[in-house]
Amino acid sequence: MQESAEIYEELIRQVEERAAPVATQIREEVARGRLVQGSKLPEGERQERQFRLTEAKLGRIGKDEMAVLPYTGDERLALLCQTLLTLAQTMTESRRAVLELATDYELPHTQIRFTEPDETEAVEFDLAVELAKAEQALGQVSNLLQPIQEEVGRWP
Repeated sequence: MQESAEIYEELIRQVEERAAPVATQIREEVARGRLVQGSKLPEGERQERQFRLTEAKLGRIGKDEMAVLPYTGDERLALLCQTLLTLAQTMTESRRAVLELATDYELPHTQIRFTEPDETEAVEFDLAVELAKAEQALGQVSNLLQPIQEEVGRWP
């Protein structure tokens, strides 16, 4: 679907503005393509590759051989969406796990403080507040991705 490729490009640019490392990882994955067993190549692709192998006087494509195929627009969009959803889920669950750990050990505070050894300024996070923010973000990400998911189909 041509629209999927355009939507992917628009979304990946937005991710790049807000979370460049995440966008870089997604772009690298898309550039690598996806591995497919030779026996599972689409028929047209399989015939074309076999023709090139025959022309080069090489053997046939074996069952266990792997081939790299570029991601389709739908697959790129699904990969981007799945990555964003996984990121939001991980963000939420990591905060929940640390808060539960603090609660289980009956720590007097559920705040985390980060400081550099040479600095006096600190950054503090209240885990309960951060968990609530992460849960809200997860809900927003899920809601935003739902129409795309319905359009390109379910992803793993």
